[in-house]
Amino acid sequence: MTPSSNKEGEMPSWKTPPEWKNPQALSDAGVTLYHMPLSPPCNKVYTVFKRYGVQFKVVEATKKGSDYTKRPVIDIGDKQINDSYIIMRVLAEALGGAPYTDEEVEIERLITEELMFAMEITIMDIPSELRKCGNVAPCPFKCIFNCCSCLPMITGMSSGLKKREPTVKSIAEYHNKFIQILGDKDFFHGSTAGVIDCSLYGVMEPFRKAGNMCYLDFLGPETSSLSNWNARVEALCNK
Repeated sequence: MTPSSNKEGEMPSWKTPPEWKNPQALSDAGVTLYHMPLSPPCNKVYTVFKRYGVQFKVVEATKKGSDYTKRPVIDIGDKQINDSYIIMRVLAEALGGAPYTDEEVEIERLITEELMFAMEITIMDIPSELRKCGNVAPCPFKCIFNCCSCLPMITGMSSGLKKREPTVKSIAEYHNKFIQILGDKDFFHGSTAGVIDCSLYGVMEPFRKAGNMCYLDFLGPETSSLSNWNARVEALCNK
């Protein structure tokens, strides 16, 4: 791992460069996103860059020569940042104007370490939901999702995720939790959408594209505050 990168779950050892003060500054530094289609962590980073107008290059592969072999990874100039949870915290300071508050750090943790896994576990347990993912997945993943003989193997992975993340709750519980956090605000950052809003919206994007029920169950009825929040963020992201 290069000196300018970080370990998973750890903030970089360097301070955010002062010149990273707006989308244009990041674009000028040169941004590359090592991305994977249908990956919730990758999609939340992608959503932030698009929402804030950062110009970036997408590489659909792991970063060559890096000791960190997961995705997403981003390069900004000569800095490599690993782990979507850490990436979002760095981008919050660079694009949001200030580091995450303690409350925002906890929301990001809930999105990354709980909600995302709850949604993945839900679809792994239901073969028909897995097949929906095959409809929007690129090859060769499309063939894997659509192959009935592979479904028992994939659904068996859910037990491993449950053991790895024993604190993960039901989708209904996260629906109630995020409604409580949102309160009467338009966005999780208040009157305007911020990095947290992009993070949550981006994590859900692969499930929305696939038409998974867990996405609809999380948002709730059209009259719910989460559904209204989602519509507002969608309008901003699709400008």
